[in-house]
Amino acid sequence: MLNFSKCVKSVLILFVSILMVFVTLSLVATRIPQRLIERNLYSSCETVSYNMKHGFLGVNIVGATSSFTDGIMLNIAATQEPTRSADSGLLSYMHLVDGKAETAAAAGVLYLTGRGDDLKPVCYGRYWHGYVLPLKILLLFFDYYEIICLIAIVFLSLMVTLSVLTYRKLGKIACISFLLSQLIFFAPVTVLGLTNPVCFIIAYVSSMLILLLPVRCVKNQYIMAMLFFVVGAITCYYDFLRTPILTLGIPLVYVLLVLTKNNKTNECAISIVSLLANIALWFLGYGGIWAMKWIYIYFAAEQNAGYAIWVRMVHNVFSAEYFCRSLCIILTSVLYLVCAFFCVRYFRKKSPRQYALCCALLLIAFLPFVWSVLLLNHTVVHARFTYRIFSLTAFCIFLIFGASRALSSDE
Repeated sequence: MLNFSKCVKSVLILFVSILMVFVTLSLVATRIPQRLIERNLYSSCETVSYNMKHGFLGVNIVGATSSFTDGIMLNIAATQEPTRSADSGLLSYMHLVDGKAETAAAAGVLYLTGRGDDLKPVCYGRYWHGYVLPLKILLLFFDYYEIICLIAIVFLSLMVTLSVLTYRKLGKIACISFLLSQLIFFAPVTVLGLTNPVCFIIAYVSSMLILLLPVRCVKNQYIMAMLFFVVGAITCYYDFLRTPILTLGIPLVYVLLVLTKNNKTNECAISIVSLLANIALWFLGYGGIWAMKWIYIYFAAEQNAGYAIWVRMVHNVFSAEYFCRSLCIILTSVLYLVCAFFCVRYFRKKSPRQYALCCALLLIAFLPFVWSVLLLNHTVVHARFTYRIFSLTAFCIFLIFGASRALSSDE
């Protein structure tokens, strides 16, 4: 069992340390001289501006590219002012034509060519924008399409490496389940944008770490709880609210599989309490870091900008802008719970080991539904990329039937 007082002290120390690191990284990003990245930044803004009108390389691939968000990323990188590090690094102002976010890339071109006097600064501080520093570092050497190619190489290398590790450590059923869940939801296609692959990369790296750690470390509830807290915080810093729940769910599945694989008894490999503790610590890391940014924005930015942040949060959570789609998500969540109920009843007749694995996987598989309902309007409005969180549900369902059959044959 987790030592509660030890856990609280560790979380507080980690939280303060991580917060200081994130603030420092955000400020350091503003100190990279613009003249060093101006050439690649200018060509990248032009490229994304073209893609906004004509599609990626002239082809419109719905849900694959992220030209809109990529334009915002490049705009913030282009308009950061070293003389106002706190404002540029933490308040994250965009400079837009008539305040319209879809003009971000084109506005970046205007700003870089000295024609940005009429651009309107708009605070976009509800995210940490942790990508700015690595993006600027990459822009020292590469333009937009070259960065996309580099991301593709890293993404596919991590995906293949994780698949190989999964096969060697957990067997072919786990490997096939993982690959199928990623391919069915077009995970590799996310490399056609700067923002979409971020959560997948964090999830893959975290899962690889779990597979490479000694089993005694994975069995240590304290180490796993702290790991999920850190992963949640890192996700918040780098993510653009694309598919963050994957950085919780996929590593959590791997923890469960490692413990089940190394469990020689016929009992439960991991308690529901431990599972819920890991989930809670991830949400604490993610929500805590995000809350600190919003608190800073609320007090440091203009009054209207701070108010707009909270209005946007309420809109993302409670607005029923697309009522029918929202209702479909809620009804689908209820349908999942009904199916899960009958699935649990079926596996209750099996061995305690199979029953426990089924219950744990069904709980993890439900996380995308919980996330979708919590951020209902955001999930519906941005369904072209948020649907990928259900690759986690597919991963769990494949494992429920595949891994259960394997356990049944072992017994």
